[in-house]
Amino acid sequence: MSELRGNLKEEFQDKEYRHAYADESLSTYIATQIKVLREQRELTQRELAERAGMAQPRIAVLEDVNYSSWSITTLRRLAQAFDVRLSVKFENFSSLIPEIETLGRDALERESFADDTWFHKKDAQSMAAWQGGACEYGSQDSRQYQGGGARTLATAVGQVAPFPCGPYATGGR
Repeated sequence: MSELRGNLKEEFQDKEYRHAYADESLSTYIATQIKVLREQRELTQRELAERAGMAQPRIAVLEDVNYSSWSITTLRRLAQAFDVRLSVKFENFSSLIPEIETLGRDALERESFADDTWFHKKDAQSMAAWQGGACEYGSQDSRQYQGGGARTLATAVGQVAPFPCGPYATGGR
């Protein structure tokens, strides 16, 4: 066990400490990823601000690791400006340790949609999977779908899913 893991395992026994540590880590992660994504796209703060419909000083604040007043709306605007999706989810504390251990530029960079090879490759399997509204992962019964997605998540919690399988899936359902 690494020294970091050993120390955190002990320190996380204190509820106040583990929540403060997680909050601080989240702020660092978000601010750093904003900066990394901006630099990956070779954007200035001003250019990112224009894409996100914000003022440049706001981007400077969002890239500050000491800032912690994130709003989902602001993060959605940044996701759109970077042409990536925003993911917000609840996690257990043990998942924080590997995130901290692997935190670095490579772990934070994300391809924009235009550079996402999954959507732009011309292989027969991915094309056939979407034709006719079939999910790539097989089953049209979302309870059998192992990969997740809006339909599966909503079904799991007893809500009506917004889409049959993928955002634009059609046919047979």
